[in-house]
Amino acid sequence: MQFHINGEQSDNLHFGEARTKGDTALIFRASKVVPLGDVYNHSGYPLTGAGNGGTLDGVIKFWSQTLSQIDETNFVIPGHWLILDYQGLKDCIKMLTDIGDQIMWMIQKGASLDDSLSSAITAAYRETRGNSGLLLNLGYFSLTNQVVDR
Repeated sequence: MQFHINGEQSDNLHFGEARTKGDTALIFRASKVVPLGDVYNHSGYPLTGAGNGGTLDGVIKFWSQTLSQIDETNFVIPGHWLILDYQGLKDCIKMLTDIGDQIMWMIQKGASLDDSLSSAITAAYRETRGNSGLLLNLGYFSLTNQVVDR
């Protein structure tokens, strides 16, 4: 869907389920600003919203498709923390893909949620991102499509 606000085209793009079922990317074309709200939380690890229709893979797809709609001159505004750029979003896609691949590898080997939580999956990101327990829990849930009692 396109809007024209103060003479500027803005595109409202929905790429399917991401953090929730209704996430959209809003891209202001002339001002090169991309506010993504909570689907792009940069203050720690992103939340996948597994209980609200979101998935880890959906967030990766959303970010990747948003990235394909912008270029290096855009500013990306997360729901929390610092404004980033094209490269910042690209780096976050790489991080989340890496974590998701490792969780899936563990699931395929028969690992439990507790195994994932006690693993070193997020060791490379802990210094800048902090505690990964919630991301691993929601990621495990979304990749196994099952509720895990704790």
